[in-house]
Amino acid sequence: MRFALTPLAAAAALVMGSFSSSAWAEQEKGQERVDYTAYTLRPWELSLGPFKAKAGVPRELMVGTYVPTWAFGPLVGVAIPTGFVKLRDPWKAPVTGSARAGIVYFDGASLAAEATQNKGSKAGLLVLPFEAAVSARYQRYVSQSLLLTYVFVSAGGTEGSDSSIRGAAGVSNLSLSTLLEVRLTRVLALTLLARLLLHQGHAHLSAHFSQGSTTVDADLGARPRSQEFVACAIPGVAFSWEHVNLHLGLGYGTWWLPIVELPLTTPQIIPDLSFYVRF
Repeated sequence: MRFALTPLAAAAALVMGSFSSSAWAEQEKGQERVDYTAYTLRPWELSLGPFKAKAGVPRELMVGTYVPTWAFGPLVGVAIPTGFVKLRDPWKAPVTGSARAGIVYFDGASLAAEATQNKGSKAGLLVLPFEAAVSARYQRYVSQSLLLTYVFVSAGGTEGSDSSIRGAAGVSNLSLSTLLEVRLTRVLALTLLARLLLHQGHAHLSAHFSQGSTTVDADLGARPRSQEFVACAIPGVAFSWEHVNLHLGLGYGTWWLPIVELPLTTPQIIPDLSFYVRF
């Protein structure tokens, strides 16, 4: 019985602490949540966590990167640089707008050479996410954000020291997201994140093969999957203390892959976890 009550006691302490804290942190105007919203960090403010590292700079700019890609790269012997920049409007109005651009690059040259046993083989993957967001703070306790996200993915490679085989492929998609926040206390807020795939572009593949006097060029296209309903809804809670922030959620639907922002094909239970420190 003693061990069975331990998690319950910990949860109770967490909730009670959320009512007794005197700092609004992210619940306060001017220090809003920056993920899935149009807001940015304050100038020279830092946000560090196991998933993202972000920094606010003057003129409503924010820059950041994804921590797991830098940690995973050395393990597989490839470079996976990632980064993003976000610019919000300078007006301190109830409605805020922003634009965000990111990049993910996977240099798979060493993996391609090892797989084909050819040192001349090269391969790479480039993902470019672009986002436009609008956030409205209806009152001190309720706010909502809308995000339109366009993602372009390009992959290419060559095989052979004389580049006898070359290929490239590209695909894109467009998604709409919304985040509703209802602040119950100085620290505790209820959240609802919903996402919907609006459009998925045709996949395009081009290839070139040459050996001696033989040359073959191919230009292929593939239609996206059938017009199925691709969406998800993730209710959750957000705890925001003076510096520490914890977001927990559990929903259902299609999971959008983090970092690359691409939806999977099969609906499933979706856990959501985010932890970071702002200072």
